[in-house]
Amino acid sequence: YRRKRNVSDYRKQLDHLLAERNHAARLVQEEKTILNQTERRITVIEESQLILQGIAKTIQQSAHKQISSVVTQCLHSVMQEDTYDFRIDFVEKRGKTEAELIFSRNGIDFHDPLNQVPGGVIDLASFALRIACLLLSRPRLRRVFVADEPFKWLNGEDYQDRVKGMLEELSQRLDI
Repeated sequence: YRRKRNVSDYRKQLDHLLAERNHAARLVQEEKTILNQTERRITVIEESQLILQGIAKTIQQSAHKQISSVVTQCLHSVMQEDTYDFRIDFVEKRGKTEAELIFSRNGIDFHDPLNQVPGGVIDLASFALRIACLLLSRPRLRRVFVADEPFKWLNGEDYQDRVKGMLEELSQRLDI
């Protein structure tokens, strides 16, 4: 009788262990299914991210072209003999795209314009950046520009005449 009981106990124990194993196998299968779904979602998100990055890059390049052309044109029309070029470098930092405003003159780049470039050049660039923002704004804003002493660091009769000419040209060409 004792022997029968042991076999019966072993059978119960075995059945219990088999049930636990089957339950664990179901859980493993469910987790595998969740893992596969998650991996598919990650793939879709990564592909979407690549598409969005491509679109963002195209928009950045278009905006850069428009902005830098307005700023450089303003700089060249006023600072004729002491001219600077302007560009925007887009760099990845901390997982985000940041814009660095770069002034260059005679092949030398100035990455810290507020401390490396004369105030009059900064005034002109600041003015031109505001004009570019007005032109790029969506929905399109009324093209009216009001400023209080936008060229306060530009000194000299020559500069004043050139600024006047630049303002007249921008007004006609850009309908401002």
